[in-house]
Amino acid sequence: DFTDDRPRGYSSRLAGKDRQAAVCAVCEQVDRKDMGYTLEMLRMPLEPLGYAITGELPVFGIFDRGKVRDNPDVLEQARELGKVLGQACA
Repeated sequence: DFTDDRPRGYSSRLAGKDRQAAVCAVCEQVDRKDMGYTLEMLRMPLEPLGYAITGELPVFGIFDRGKVRDNPDVLEQARELGKVLGQACA
């Protein structure tokens, strides 16, 4: 099923449904400007497909694999973002 109102004429059986997303990114740097365009690049393919970005979670100063789980503040932020996303999808 193809239409002209989607990228490359693509349509989805989910079209017209309220689609929500959250984007998260982890970087070793400690300043948002050092993350560059990461969050924007995560948003870009979702928005044209009709997703509303409910929230973002940038995480700074973590390099080693699995270390996010050792950061209770980040885990709480992720939990809260998940709640917001869940409420937006309900």
